[in-house]
Amino acid sequence: MRKIGAYIYIIFFSITISIPLVLFSLQLEMETPIGEKKMSLNFERNFPLKSNLISTFTYIKESVFDKNPLSKRVITVENNWKFLSNNDGNALSESKGIIRFTNSELKTLEERLLFRNKWLNDKGIELYLAIAPNKHTVYGNHIPIRQHYKKTKMEQLDSLCKMNQINYINLAKQFPKNSKKLLYFKTDTHWNEYGAFYGFKESIEFISNDFPNSNFKQFKINELIEITGDTFFAGDLNRILRKENNETYTALLISKEQQKAHQQSKQISIPKYFKRDPTKYEKRWVTNINNINILIFHDSFYHGLEKFMVENFKSTVSVWDHKFNEQLILSSKPDILYHEILERDVDVLLKY
Repeated sequence: MRKIGAYIYIIFFSITISIPLVLFSLQLEMETPIGEKKMSLNFERNFPLKSNLISTFTYIKESVFDKNPLSKRVITVENNWKFLSNNDGNALSESKGIIRFTNSELKTLEERLLFRNKWLNDKGIELYLAIAPNKHTVYGNHIPIRQHYKKTKMEQLDSLCKMNQINYINLAKQFPKNSKKLLYFKTDTHWNEYGAFYGFKESIEFISNDFPNSNFKQFKINELIEITGDTFFAGDLNRILRKENNETYTALLISKEQQKAHQQSKQISIPKYFKRDPTKYEKRWVTNINNINILIFHDSFYHGLEKFMVENFKSTVSVWDHKFNEQLILSSKPDILYHEILERDVDVLLKY
């Protein structure tokens, strides 16, 4: 039966793969989906039915052959849990402690962090390195691969910072154990609003220890407004597999009475190397809370923290970038540099 199915599969794809070639020879163009990467070559740019073919391939691979169509990119396990594989930054192997920093990398990392910390401290700026864990690290029990006994890269970085008295914030430190509410999406690489909230809690408590005379808003989770519904955001792993995003999303909102921050106009030129939505590169907020200015370098995990963070500082400037831009730091005149990095991207500290 499987042999017959294989023959049908080959015949079907032989027919369908010829359709785009015929359409291309007739010079019929298909509209490129929003968000699709623009290709430089004419054939790739005008390749008809590209999305349809990939979706069909994914469906047949899963439904007929019961196989993960893109196992090198996405790991699918029980109860619809999905995790990023090693194709994008060795996320799986690094979370399991299989791939670690070498001694040479640790030495370079130490030198760079010590230089940055001293450079900032000499200018009266406090550095906080905040690491958001991979979903693998928090829910790795769903993946049938044994955790290595040696430290992961995140743990190595933690030890290095403690040894050199550099402020290191583990954004998972306050995650509730055996929480009934999920802290990450099942079909997305990101944490959800609950995970982000506990990351904020650890951040603001850590920072408040260094500023005892300031009045920080801690927020309590039972004071937040919960709104649950479908979302366009959750499900980046499903999108890789060309599956529908059907995971619900719960937003945690601050009441209007507690919202004091006001957004300001942008002032920073967007660098050419920034390839994401240009409207998300920089954000500025001001309040009459505390007398502390904070500059935040971050990635996509910061967005869940933002609404809480901006309510705690006189001015907040956030930049979607990991580059240690000395000129930008000096022009922003912060009291705090808060650098949030996702666990699988901690290597950026060796690059920029």
